[in-house]
Amino acid sequence: MKKLVPYFILLTILLIALYWQGLSAPYFSVDDRALIEIPQITTGLNWTSVKTIFTPNTHIDYYPLRDLSYIIDKTLWPNSLFVARIHQLIYFSISATVLLLIALELGISFFWASSISFLWAIHPYHAESILWLSGRKDVMALCFALLSSFFFIKELKTSRGVFLGTTFFIASLFCKASFILLPFIPLSAFIFKIDLLKKRKILVISLLCAFIACLYSLGQTWFYSSINPMQKIISMHERVISSLVAFGRMIWGWFNPYANIVDIENLPPWSQYHLHLLPFTLCVLILIGVGTYLIIKHKKKNFLLLPTSFILLYLPISGLIFPHQNFYSTRYFEPASLILWISLMLLLNQKKQEKWHSIFIAALIIFFSFLSFKESSTWASSLAVRKKAFQEVPESLALKAQYFEELINATRSKEENDKYYVEKNTLANELEEACSQKELNELNECKTFYYTAYYVNRYNGRFPEAQKYLKLYQKSLSPLTPLPFSLFRLEIEQKLSDDTINDNDILSWEQQRPTPVNPEFRLIDITFECLKGHPQSAQKLYSDYMAKNLLNEKERDQFSNETLSPSITQKLSSCIKN
Repeated sequence: MKKLVPYFILLTILLIALYWQGLSAPYFSVDDRALIEIPQITTGLNWTSVKTIFTPNTHIDYYPLRDLSYIIDKTLWPNSLFVARIHQLIYFSISATVLLLIALELGISFFWASSISFLWAIHPYHAESILWLSGRKDVMALCFALLSSFFFIKELKTSRGVFLGTTFFIASLFCKASFILLPFIPLSAFIFKIDLLKKRKILVISLLCAFIACLYSLGQTWFYSSINPMQKIISMHERVISSLVAFGRMIWGWFNPYANIVDIENLPPWSQYHLHLLPFTLCVLILIGVGTYLIIKHKKKNFLLLPTSFILLYLPISGLIFPHQNFYSTRYFEPASLILWISLMLLLNQKKQEKWHSIFIAALIIFFSFLSFKESSTWASSLAVRKKAFQEVPESLALKAQYFEELINATRSKEENDKYYVEKNTLANELEEACSQKELNELNECKTFYYTAYYVNRYNGRFPEAQKYLKLYQKSLSPLTPLPFSLFRLEIEQKLSDDTINDNDILSWEQQRPTPVNPEFRLIDITFECLKGHPQSAQKLYSDYMAKNLLNEKERDQFSNETLSPSITQKLSSCIKN
């Protein structure tokens, strides 16, 4: 135990050094501002803010402990994203240290336990979990789930871990539901009649935690279907295939970190672009199958918990349970992949330690450190993240469109515009040509391009062109999105600028109006309050949200520069004053 503190300190310092290039990066353009730069977070640590984050329907999701960590950031170091990422990195270092503790409790030698947990921690496929602030929920859920597992294992030997094990499991759920099936692992041990888990106390607590997990699952399903709809109309087959190839991408990313990209538009034909990675998943599944056969053949019942744990921790991300719209990020597979690393520890523990093992581990540490340092450079900006994704899958129109959008965001000054002028225009022409050849049911790949082209043309006063892209954007949304919220926003802006609003529009918008917890639609809230003739409410919305940078960076800049439409700011200002 005395070695754990130096282990934690050394690992934390090394991780800071390896990810230095990405620690000071600005917010990533996806999710970060919408999750962090909102009143319930930016007001700092007080009873009202804590009460708010623990109340459903006050945020775009319900992960109160994650939000509490954001509040701590905004209270103690409000203007430092560098320290906020260090905060996130520390959760990850704790996770690696607890993984070492769990390995030791499982009887693995200190050499193999410390070596493999250290290699796991510095592997570059964790870059997304450490550097993307919106990924904090995954790191915290991982940390608390490992602590829960450690104390439950401790209970088997000392009978002093049940309360802490249960508490940390609930804490994990309040960060993210990644480990929601964790209680079913000890329950499966009772089904297999494993001698290790014959304590009745463990059975009772596991049943209690499983019941809590079921209640939480029902709550999250309600939240993401009623409060913040994140479901997509995608077939079960497409979801399952996409999850399998995404897992294969993560496995390939163990050997080629550049494959670990941020890809937020995982809609058809996303899986087709990544089918070549399916064999990596199949190889893992075959190895698990062979391992299970050998375990049964040699009557090593205790080891049956390994394939069972893998299946249970993979299920929430498999696409079989809840049709989430973005289920294929690398960090989402951390729970299932962790079982593979633990299996590796147990396998190596059967071997007697030799001198060349230490040399080999040292070489791997140097190699992984180099790869992680290189990987952190791809997180230096949103443009770098998008460029990496586009270069890895150049045939994807969705990724090309996202990179084009990021280029537009990056070219605000004349110098930046000159730097990317040729590349930007080339991409625009390529996207225009490719999207014009798509069938109606394939246009979802082009929606980001149409959305960006709409704003660019509005900004430059080319209103007929803007109207054309608005209609194309509408077509690109309709096949897959139950309620096109983005189109709803654009429709209001269009009618405001054209002075064509009537009573039927207001009635229709009242029925469609998105939930006010979604920061993307604060502008609509302000506009709508004005249209309904409640200037005092509009004034409150304006002061509470607009002044606190609640809109994402692009929309906020457009609003302040009066470029959303020729007259929208004047209309809102006039409405608010009257």
